Amino acid sequence: MTMLGDVSDPTKIFAAYLLPAPDAGAFQMCRLDRELAAQMARRLPAQTASCVMDTFGISINSWVKLRDDQPVRRSLAERLIARLHTSGMLAGTERDTALVD
Repeated sequence: MTMLGDVSDPTKIFAAYLLPAPDAGAFQMCRLDRELAAQMARRLPAQTASCVMDTFGISINSWVKLRDDQPVRRSLAERLIARLHTSGMLAGTERDTALVD
């Protein structure tokens, strides 16, 4: 079983939520899907460093970049999506349902 539970191909779920960032100037950069960022914002109790870390396991700086549609390292985005999937936050979304075998 992968870090993403019952998803047979983790690259499918990453592709569903990560957007390329060709304007970032760095090779391994991407943007988070706007709908997912909005969903995350709705679940965030407060915009504080400790709340962001406790809720999503990322720094406030990373959260601000994701929230503001700025490029982030792909490895950070993949770990975040895996964490969200494992915690069940992606469960029931149209994209996630289509990806699970």
